[in-house]
Amino acid sequence: MKIGKGLFAFIFLCASAAAANPSARLEAVKARLAQGPIVGNININGQYPYVEARIRKRINLRVGDIYTPETLEEQKERVRRFFERRGFYNTVVNVTTEPTDRENHVSLTFNIIKGNRLRYSQVTFDGNRSIPAGRLYGWLRPMKIHSDRGLKTAVREIVQYYRD
Repeated sequence: MKIGKGLFAFIFLCASAAAANPSARLEAVKARLAQGPIVGNININGQYPYVEARIRKRINLRVGDIYTPETLEEQKERVRRFFERRGFYNTVVNVTTEPTDRENHVSLTFNIIKGNRLRYSQVTFDGNRSIPAGRLYGWLRPMKIHSDRGLKTAVREIVQYYRD
């Protein structure tokens, strides 16, 4: 039986029973395991050097770790979220894997295409009677680059102002 998933490239098991008595207990189980590919190199394309260092901190896959497709998908999602939190929506992260010169090692290349930053084009306030609209616009800053963090901070400030 051959299984090709997880940390091993393949697992081969062979069970044998006593030849004279087929209903006897197993005499031996032989296993042959081959370790899955190891990350030999990680490259990041499409970014400036200072952003590359920040991306490497977000990726928890390191050189020497065992490569699995599941881990790679998780890393792609981490990079995508990194850009989304900074306002770059629709960022595309593709990873190419190539064998290296060393046996059982792969090189990973993260190809990143940053998405566009979003801006508020129109903001309307319904039901506001106690705060001047100019002050609310000042907190939200229409036409400024949008990020989730900035929007959440602005909403917290508006709520706090209402409470005070």
